[in-house]
Formats: sequence, structure tokens, C-alpha cells
Amino acid sequence: MSYKDIIEGIQAIPYSKYKSISSNEKLAVYAAYYLSENDVPLYFNYICIASFKFFPDKFCCDEEFKEYPSVDRLNRTLLHMHTNRSSAYLTGTVKNGFKITKLGRLVAKQVSDEINNVVEDNNEKAPVVDLHKKGFIQEYTKFIESEFYKNFVENNMINIDYLWKLYRVIPYSRVTAIKKDLDNVRARAQEIGDTNCVECIDELIKQL
Repeated sequence: MSYKDIIEGIQAIPYSKYKSISSNEKLAVYAAYYLSENDVPLYFNYICIASFKFFPDKFCCDEEFKEYPSVDRLNRTLLHMHTNRSSAYLTGTVKNGFKITKLGRLVAKQVSDEINNVVEDNNEKAPVVDLHKKGFIQEYTKFIESEFYKNFVENNMINIDYLWKLYRVIPYSRVTAIKKDLDNVRARAQEIGDTNCVECIDELIKQL
């Protein structure tokens, strides 16, 4: 069996069985230990993919792309695992690969014991990944579906009266809070390339 076959054969562990484990580093060293025990070299990519395969609810990109790993989160996790000299779980480098430290093996076994001793609870749901981003998506969707934005698209003009209806406020009250929401909507629009929405918000903010 190839290294790829071993990694692709990893089955996800239900969130309820590891929800109490306190850090991503502990989960990742569990994955590294599994690879080591199966004679798979501890290359950076192998550890990252194995960690994601075992714990997708912890290491997925976000709620939109749960089927893909978060490069940033995994990179930070592995960085912490081998740069903290007093409590490193790994030694080595990204270029040359890693080895598990004595402490790393101890922690991995503790994680394994905890996972094996917890009864799976199918009603336990993992928390939303990148909750702030989910909020941005909801705010963006609300904005582009609003009467305010539809009027802008149809007439290419800002009718600020629609804005107060959208946020259900007295005209020119809560402007600071509204600008904060609009910044979130703008960030989401930029992320997905919605230039019309960005243009609308830029023009709107000038009028607030």
C-alpha cells in the first residue's frame, strides 16, 4: 500500500469524540503519530492532509468549502508544533520532514485514549468554522436582496431612504453601526469579485 493510499484511507473522526481536546496541535500530532505508526514519512503535506482527513470539522477551510483544508490554519498549527522549544511535538523542517518528539508521542497517545473512550454523540454538531465569515455572507446576501440594492442596480443611483428601511432605523441614526455592517458586506463583495456591490457601497458611504 502506498503512502497516498494510507492517507486517503483515513476515516474522519466524529466531532463529538474530540470536542474536549484543547488544541489543534494535539489533534495534528495524533495524525502525525498515526502516519509514523504506519511507516509514512512525516512530510509537511502528509501531516496536513492526514490532520484534515481525521478532523475535517477543525481543519476545513470554512463553511462554504468544508471539503477543502484550511492552508492557513494547518500551517499555523504545524508551525506551533515545532517552533515552541519548551513543548515541541515535532522536530525537523518543512523541507526535510519531521519526527515526533517524546512529548509529541505522549500527547498523541493521550489524544488516542480520549477519542477511544468517548461515546459518539450524533446530536453533537461542530461549531461553525470562521463564524465571522458566515456573518459576512449573511450580511452580503441580505444587502444584495434588499430593495435598496435592487434600486441601485436598476437605476444606477443611491436612494438613501431605502437604506433606513433596510436597517429599520430612524434616518441618520446608528450610522457607525451601519458603516461597520457595510464594511463587512464590501469585504465579502470584494472576495467574490462583485464590483457592482463594491461600487454601490463606496458611493453610499460617501453619503453617510
